[in-house]
Amino acid sequence: MVVQMQGDSRHPMIKKIIHVVTLLHAAHGSKGGASFNLASGRIPTGSSDSYDASFSGATDGSSERDGWWRASPHDNPSFLLLDLGAPAIITSMNITGGDPSFKMLRTIRSGDGIDWAIVRQERTPHHCLGRRTTQHAGWEEPTRYIIIQMEDHCSGVHIGRFSLAEWRVYGFYDAGMVQKYAKTWPHCENLGACFEYVDLEAAQATCLADPDCDGFSFSAASVSRGRGGGCYKTLCKDDGNNGYGHGSHGYW
Repeated sequence: MVVQMQGDSRHPMIKKIIHVVTLLHAAHGSKGGASFNLASGRIPTGSSDSYDASFSGATDGSSERDGWWRASPHDNPSFLLLDLGAPAIITSMNITGGDPSFKMLRTIRSGDGIDWAIVRQERTPHHCLGRRTTQHAGWEEPTRYIIIQMEDHCSGVHIGRFSLAEWRVYGFYDAGMVQKYAKTWPHCENLGACFEYVDLEAAQATCLADPDCDGFSFSAASVSRGRGGGCYKTLCKDDGNNGYGHGSHGYW
């Protein structure tokens, strides 16, 4: 799916130039992108959760007690893993704790889910007070996957469970396209011939270079990286009105 401004009536070539400049700024860590909560609507996974406080509670937009995430007993350290769907520039994070639980936080990042790097390890004594929000600086490296690992129980919480009320990740997408669906694609009009065994980045570049391209389907098995087949789509604003296909392809 191409990320575009609604109601943009500029000449396609001007839009194309502006888009290339935007990508160059993003690639150099520009903070000019409009930051928003990238975690909103994305459910993390992790080391464990609880029947009454599942993974979805960490990013559901609510800090109320019935919307928390809570690890299972004796899960120490505990971690949450968030897939942002596409590489992004992270400008900041904030974390609202649940019950008093952890006093050390380790943040780990990856652009592809294969190579990982530790961003930082920091002490978080405020989370021993419960329901406190801490602010955490971002970083410049494009990141798709983020792990936050909670360590070191607070005094008096020897076998208690780590918990979070809300995890917010602010930033903007580094690429001009984002993965919208993993195993679904809209039945919009095809733009030219479909393709096979094409590198994902090459398919993205081809779509971004054509002002009529609204997105493209791509083999579900390699929808996040690698080579695959699919079709470029046009006249596909808001996914069109011809329904969807399911299973074999995702959609960018």
